[in-house]
Parts: sequence; C-alpha cells; structure tokens
Amino acid sequence: MSSKIVLIDGHSILNRAFYGLPDLTNAEGKHTNAVLGFLNIMLRYVEEEKPTHLLVAFDRKEPTFRHIKYKEYKGTRKPMPAELHEQVPLMKEVLKNLVSFPSICFISFYH
Repeated sequence: MSSKIVLIDGHSILNRAFYGLPDLTNAEGKHTNAVLGFLNIMLRYVEEEKPTHLLVAFDRKEPTFRHIKYKEYKGTRKPMPAELHEQVPLMKEVLKNLVSFPSICFISFYH
C-alpha cells in the first residue's frame, strides 16, 4: 500500500474559512465560524484525497527568513481581526484531539 500525505497551511485555510462563512458563535459567545469552515475544508480534502498522513502547519510569531531578507514582507497586511485571532488556539486544540491525524506547529526556519 502506498502512502499519501496532505499538507495544509493552517493559517491560510483558517483565514479563508473565516471570511467564507458568516460570523458564528457558540453558547459562550466565542467565535467559531473559522473553525467550522476549516474542518469542512480539511474533511473535504481527506475525503477526496484519502491520505494516509495529514499535516497541518501553523506559522509562529517569530520572524522568518522572509522578514529578514525583505523588511516590508507582509508590511501592508492588515492585522488579524480579534474574532479570527481567538479561534486560532481553539483550532489547534480541535486538531490535537483528532486522534487519526496529528497537527504540527513549525518553528520559523531560515535560509
């Protein structure tokens, strides 16, 4: 049997999901639309691709080689909305609890 890995850019998909769904909150008032959208996208990938391995990578706050080589990297990007920011730890917690597929956080790398 051959192996197949699906790699997911966690922040990219979470951001896409956040803007792709209307604002949703749970009973505690916490925003959940990005988490729901992320899971819908990820599960669709899993269903279509049938991977044996799944890796979700999230950027860290530390600067990467891109920031060092090009000071204006992401310089014009707006800050993450608070409603999305609060969903990042929740998304990571949900992924940690998916027994079949581990999630991994990468530390910044340099060239």
